[in-house]
Amino acid sequence: MASLTAYSSTGDGFAGRNGADAAWADARSGAGIDSRNNLVADVTIDNTFAGGVYYCNRGFYFFDTSALGASATISAAVFSLLRNDASYAFSNVDSASCHVVSSTSADPTVAGSKNLIGTINFGSVTFASTTDGAYFDITLNADGRAGISKTGVTKFATIGDRDLNNSAPTGNGNKLSVIQADTAGTGSDPKLVVTYSTSSIKTWNGLADASVKNYNGLARASAKTWNGLA
Repeated sequence: MASLTAYSSTGDGFAGRNGADAAWADARSGAGIDSRNNLVADVTIDNTFAGGVYYCNRGFYFFDTSALGASATISAAVFSLLRNDASYAFSNVDSASCHVVSSTSADPTVAGSKNLIGTINFGSVTFASTTDGAYFDITLNADGRAGISKTGVTKFATIGDRDLNNSAPTGNGNKLSVIQADTAGTGSDPKLVVTYSTSSIKTWNGLADASVKNYNGLARASAKTWNGLA
């Protein structure tokens, strides 16, 4: 098995609507009015209700995973963020988890990027299991692993419980801030660690390896070697 560690690009950030909507549907589905991608840290998840208005922020992250190659078989993947929100007290919390979903956004500051996300949950972590100033890990499920690009840029978004389930929040403490890629070096950047294997076999009787479904009656996944090659 091999391992690839990819760090989010400096284009990461958040997009959302912050305190402009008296209706949750507008905060959740309306075009973003507040977005940034040049900060060291900010509130990348925010599903709160305060002062009669709603807040809905989503985080966006971009990982160059092209080094995997088209023939890679991904067996595990862990998405990690470093929490940085000592100033936010988790008070009156009614949304307590961070969820990873897909994204098609190229830049969270571009109009409409806030809503360029998927609806399938790739993995979750509870706020209570995270520690300020430390990384927390989200192990990606099969859908999340399938969402990793083997030949280009992998795009993920983070959202809160109330956002994922489309349930209007009543609390004012559903916030999570993380370090983004604009910090110096990569020691605190968002990161994606992918465990994978690759085949040394390129062709089978003239056919490209990726196009072969079975080998002498064996399903592709069951065939471990061919003439001694992995």
